[in-house]
Amino acid sequence: MEQFYPCQIVCLEHQNYLLYSEVIQVILQRESCWVRPLLLVFHLDQDDSQDVFDVRCVSDLIFPFNFFRPALDTEVIPLLSQLSKLDLSPQEEQLSRSKFQELLKEIWR
Repeated sequence: MEQFYPCQIVCLEHQNYLLYSEVIQVILQRESCWVRPLLLVFHLDQDDSQDVFDVRCVSDLIFPFNFFRPALDTEVIPLLSQLSKLDLSPQEEQLSRSKFQELLKEIWR
């Protein structure tokens, strides 16, 4: 079992998605983490390109420990620096929410 701690950045990997979140609380009794989503990265199939979505507008999650791994500084720092550059227009926020919901549906299939 991974030992997570509050304020740590963790990553949930599923298919072409990477969801980076901040740990809010570790719930040992349930072997779960309460996390606050930050960024959703979607890797396109054809090449190494990726779409990055600001998902700070979505709800927090409580997921089991085994869904997450600690995020490496080298992978997350360049992505976090993009947060300030991302457009937070209503259309972009809706697209981010939609991609996030798509990921959740895929995970629970």
